[in-house]
Amino acid sequence: MLLLGTACLGATPEEEAKFLNAVRTAIATKDKDALNSLSCLDGVTEEFKAMNLKSIEYLFAQPVKLIEYCPVEPDDSKEPTRNGVVYALNLKIIKRLKFEFQGDPKRIDQKTSIYKFVGEKDGRLMFASYAPKS
Repeated sequence: MLLLGTACLGATPEEEAKFLNAVRTAIATKDKDALNSLSCLDGVTEEFKAMNLKSIEYLFAQPVKLIEYCPVEPDDSKEPTRNGVVYALNLKIIKRLKFEFQGDPKRIDQKTSIYKFVGEKDGRLMFASYAPKS
């Protein structure tokens, strides 16, 4: 069973419903292109685009039991450095979307959830992505 949280900050109820429905449908049908289309890829390098696709494959590899919004945390604004390049999210984060998995309780090495950052672009909710900081 897939449950969806409905609390949303900073978006219209219509956009909230549209985004969550698109996420739910993409997860249920394992549609990589549909889920990827919900990501803002402005300024994103080819390497990070490939990493985004791998994170989508990871989502599809495990049964998702819950998708819900969570508040933004102070650490969410970290700017990682990779190969001497500083990266920042390409959208202002307004929330996080938590994907909770139906994990195997016997496997302590298995992740139980992951988060994706959500921002707004032109009135549309999208997943934020890391791009080189300019």
